[in-house]
Amino acid sequence: MRPMKILSSLIILPTFSVLVSCSNPPKPEPAARQAHDPLAAYPHELYITFIGSGDTQAAAEKNAIAGIAQSIQVDVNSQQQLIEQYFESGPELQLKQMATFSREIGLKTEQNLKNINIGKTWFSQEDGRYNALAYMDRSGTARIYDRELEEIDKDVSYYFQKSQQNENKLTRLAYLNKAFSLAVQRDIMAEQLNTITLGAERFSPTVAMAELTSARQESTGTVDVQLRLDCGNHDDLCSAVRQVLQTFGFKTVDDRADVLVIGQWTLQHLQREGFFVRWHIDLHFQDTSTGKVFLTYSAEDREGHTSYAEAERRATTRAAAEIRIQLYAKIDDYFDSLLAEK
Repeated sequence: MRPMKILSSLIILPTFSVLVSCSNPPKPEPAARQAHDPLAAYPHELYITFIGSGDTQAAAEKNAIAGIAQSIQVDVNSQQQLIEQYFESGPELQLKQMATFSREIGLKTEQNLKNINIGKTWFSQEDGRYNALAYMDRSGTARIYDRELEEIDKDVSYYFQKSQQNENKLTRLAYLNKAFSLAVQRDIMAEQLNTITLGAERFSPTVAMAELTSARQESTGTVDVQLRLDCGNHDDLCSAVRQVLQTFGFKTVDDRADVLVIGQWTLQHLQREGFFVRWHIDLHFQDTSTGKVFLTYSAEDREGHTSYAEAERRATTRAAAEIRIQLYAKIDDYFDSLLAEK
């Protein structure tokens, strides 16, 4: 599950997956009339339209499609609220991870925009630019969204039920995270559908976001993790590891843990011209009930600066940043591996 694979900007400029309708578009009006009245052949109640312009026909078409897509994007605040329901409150890392998660979810939903077509292109002698009229058939697009929402909602229900049935703490959390990630995507698509259908109620989720949020809150802190980290004098590295674990809902304890994390950080001065250091970090995640190491993480690189002190500072800063991104991805991949094939 990747919320998570769940703040800066919450919207990514879209890369669109456009499905071209096989139905015949309305008979276009003369170019001059379309340029001044895009709704003439495409009534607002039936179509979403946008006229884009560009130096080339391809650019005009791309801008027209982008215009329609942007007009039905979910409001930024709505998306942020959905994600905040999951992450609730926590350390600064959670805010950063919310940004990553929201970008991934936003990209998925933007790529899901359907049924945008080009109805007409023309060249304007007045400004020397190409123009393109893009349109979306509201009813046809709504049917596409209905089918996809039904499938996503079934997946949300499946993973949520699996999370409630599983006694293994890590596996239960993996299923719950997967259900939540899909539910965020589902609810954003439902908001888009609401815009497309001019507010007509069409979709009701089987498992509501409130129920998933409640389950996530209950599961937070159920996985106890003991840390045996040798970070030397660089506690910011150990702090980065703790923050990633907290983001996944793990709770750090001193003994009787479900998971033991053993890690070591090394920093070596390189014998070469200038001031360079090589850093290396190793982490091993061990299931205390079996003694089995189920996840490993390692990273290394070198840094240089005007002094060894500055080189070490840059090395620890770089390593902490990579831990926050790469270790998160490693744990997220592991959670995905726990999910049984549907």
